[in-house]
Order: sequence, then C-alpha cells, then structure tokens
Amino acid sequence: MNKFLKNTLKVSASLALGIFIFWLAYRQMDTKQIFEILSGNVRYEYIWIGVFIGILADVFRALRWKMQIDALEEQKPTVINTLFAVMIGYFVNFLVPRAGEVVRCGIINRYHKIAFTKVLGTMIAERAFDFIVLLSLIAFGALIQMNLFMGMFSEHVSFSHPSMSMVYWLIGICAFLLLLWLFRKRIRETFAYRKFVALVKDIWIGIKTSLRLKRRYLFFLYTIGIWGCYFLMLYIPVFAFDFTSELSIAAIFFTFIMGSLGTVAPVQGGIGTFHFMTIASLTLFGIGKAEAGAFALIVHGSQMASYMIGGILSFIGLPLVNSGKKAADTNNTKE
Repeated sequence: MNKFLKNTLKVSASLALGIFIFWLAYRQMDTKQIFEILSGNVRYEYIWIGVFIGILADVFRALRWKMQIDALEEQKPTVINTLFAVMIGYFVNFLVPRAGEVVRCGIINRYHKIAFTKVLGTMIAERAFDFIVLLSLIAFGALIQMNLFMGMFSEHVSFSHPSMSMVYWLIGICAFLLLLWLFRKRIRETFAYRKFVALVKDIWIGIKTSLRLKRRYLFFLYTIGIWGCYFLMLYIPVFAFDFTSELSIAAIFFTFIMGSLGTVAPVQGGIGTFHFMTIASLTLFGIGKAEAGAFALIVHGSQMASYMIGGILSFIGLPLVNSGKKAADTNNTKE
C-alpha cells in the first residue's frame, strides 16, 4: 500500500468515525425541531461574540508560541507570521487530524529558516503544557462535581465486560518491546536509528528552551488567556438561548470540560465527539435533547466556520506579507 493511499484511508476513517458519532448524537432527535429552534428567538450577537473570543484565543496562542520560538535564539518570527501559522494549522486540522501542527511548524521553518525539528520541539512543549492544563481542569471538575462525572460515564461506558481486543493490544506491545530489546545492538547501527536519535535531540532542544523562558509570567498569562477564552467561547453563547441562559457557572464549566475532551479526539475538528459530549452534558442539567443539539450545533458550527475562513485568509495573506522579505533575501543573495 503506497503512502498516499494509506494517508487517504486514515483521513477517511477519521472522518467516518466523526460522522458516525455525530449520527449517534442526533439519531433520535427531530431535525425539524432543531431548525425551528435555530431560526427562532436566538440572540445571535452572543454567538458572534463567542467567535471573536475564539480569534482572541488564537492571538494569545500565537504570542505564547512566539515566545517559545524566540527562546531558541535563532531568527525570531514575526507575530503576524506566527498567527498565520496557527490559523492555517487549525484549518488543516479540520481536513487531516493533527496534521496542522506539522504544517504550522513547516511555515516557520520556511519563512524564518529555523530548523523544523527545533520548532516542532516548541510545539510539542506547548501541546504538552496545554494537556497538563486540561488534565488539571478535569481533576478540578471531578473534585467539585464527582457525582456528575460518574453519572456521565456510567451512562455511556460499560466496564463490566473488558474487551479482548485490549488484551491483544497489550500482548502485541509486549512482544514488540521484547523484539526491540533482543535486536537493540543491530538497530543502533542502522541509518534510520541515527536519524531518529538526531530528530529526538532537536525536539528535546526545543522543549528545553521552552521551559527556560526569561519571562515565564508572560507565558502563564498567555496560557490563562487561551483557556479563559476557550471557556468564554462556550459561556457567552449560553445567553443566546432562553433554555440555557439560566445555567449555573458550575454547569457550564462541566459542559466545557466534556466538550474539550471531545475536541481532543482524533477526528476532524471534534466533529461528532464535541456534539456528543456537549449534548450528554447539557441533558444532565435538564436541557432537552433537541435544545442541547441545537446549542452544540451552532456553537461548533460558528467556531468551525471562523477557523475555515481564518485559515483561507491566512493562506492568502502569508505570501503577501512576506513578499517584500523574500525579495530582500533574493537581492542579498545576488550581492
């Protein structure tokens, strides 16, 4: 199987999974009722405010990532190029899950001549830090609303009959690790192993420099800004609907955590998984399924549309903004 076909199958499988979960979330709902809700008394100004806050989160992310790249002490990327890279990365993630991270590192490598693996290291450090933040939020949410967490997962997940596929996976992993240990000397002599070690070293350089920032307080302020905006992206649209406007902050925080878990699933843009988790959360607080479905649909749809438009505009703007720099580099080369 060639690489293109393999990647196509992966993307198709991921999209199919997202569509299937989306279908599971909406299969028992009256679509006519959902569209009546969305075309009724909806205060869409709150939806647009949520979209604007989402863009603000991207700006904070670009500023934080620029700090990490600057710490490499090589050529410093411009804020606009970093923002374009982030926006294009989100756009690509809607097409191919997790490919956007690679693309945005490639943009910085192309326009600022910084080693791709080092930029990748900063991105990995950034994602690792966000993962820690998410785990902390989940732990905090579980601590204050343990009954809701247990009720949520006991309703949708069964632990009474462990799947044999998990056993097969564990056996396969153990066998693979055993083979690596038995043939470790031969593996170390291969070209692929030496390239892999060099790659890991460059990535580690990126991670270490990210952790030795001079203005760490600013890094944490940007992080608070990012996650604060993420919460507001869900909190503000709550006031667009009469049936959600009375929800408590605790209820919205719980829904935010569950929705965030849905967005980290390996499907395009959290399609299906975000809807499933958000609907399941809102129904725990007495919101009807059709109403919860309409809310999840408009919140996710508006954010997805903004990322798609932002990504397309960034694709157009990136070469235009850097055209002068490219011409200057060409003249310097001639001289």
